[in-house]
Amino acid sequence: RAEEAVASYQSALRGQSDPELALRLYRAYFAVGQQDAALEFMESWLRDHPQDAVARRALAEGYLRAGRLPQARSAYEALLRDEPEAPDLLNNLANVLARQGDPRALEYAQRALGVAPQDAAIQDTLGWLLVGAGQAEAGLRHLREARLRAPQNPNIRYHLAAALADIGRKDEARAELNEALSASVAFDELEAARALQQTLGPP
Repeated sequence: RAEEAVASYQSALRGQSDPELALRLYRAYFAVGQQDAALEFMESWLRDHPQDAVARRALAEGYLRAGRLPQARSAYEALLRDEPEAPDLLNNLANVLARQGDPRALEYAQRALGVAPQDAAIQDTLGWLLVGAGQAEAGLRHLREARLRAPQNPNIRYHLAAALADIGRKDEARAELNEALSASVAFDELEAARALQQTLGPP
């Protein structure tokens, strides 16, 4: 079905410039695992439609999803020049910088939290960065808040488990890991969660 969607959107776009159709084709490429085709298409679209702000955000997210960190960083930095207080952009750039080992990731996550303190994803990003910086207790406060706001998010549960394990609270860590893994759904850090579970062992 996804392959049919790609062909359908390609056909529909011939001879017209419809931003919504372009976005659908871009997402359809990702849905069938053709991320390179998706990114090449959106880059081409933006060369012809440089004012399409939605497409620019989508391309930045695609770079991050594909692990193209230098391109993702440049894209988010450019977007933030136009929207310097957009919390999702600040948060995503923080994640890019963290994956690049840039210490400024923490600064961007803190800025994002200042704009959107109720956002679970931002609380998670900041908490996880603090844990990685050796500030597990400070990170725990944000991770607990993230878990409270998004209890079904397995990545957040894993991050909280790792922080708890880091300060020796293994029983609590096991409980969080069990919740993260109980849904039997794939998530970004599934393998890391399973590895931590093995490390912690039985109660």
